[in-house]
Amino acid sequence: MEQDGELVGTAAIYREGGQWHMGRITVARRLRGQHRGTFLLKRVLDDVFAQDVDNIFLEARDATVHILTGFGAEIAGEPFAFYCGNVTPMILTRTAFLQHTNG
Repeated sequence: MEQDGELVGTAAIYREGGQWHMGRITVARRLRGQHRGTFLLKRVLDDVFAQDVDNIFLEARDATVHILTGFGAEIAGEPFAFYCGNVTPMILTRTAFLQHTNG
């Protein structure tokens, strides 16, 4: 995600072992709390699901869990420690995403 020619946010989606995964997402610290991460996630997920991907597996930090559940993601396991915090395993299906984001 760019703003005035500056990279201010990024998200990683990758395929491993036949499954799609979302890695870390980040937004410049000075722009957090302005829903830019939500915008970035929706845009990336729109693009991925438009390519006939059925589901994406994620390990989300606490703040991202809230955003992803709003998109229809479900918790798929217990939170576990990861680099100065916790992450929660989640899964998001294309069907749930489209139902939650397109009305």
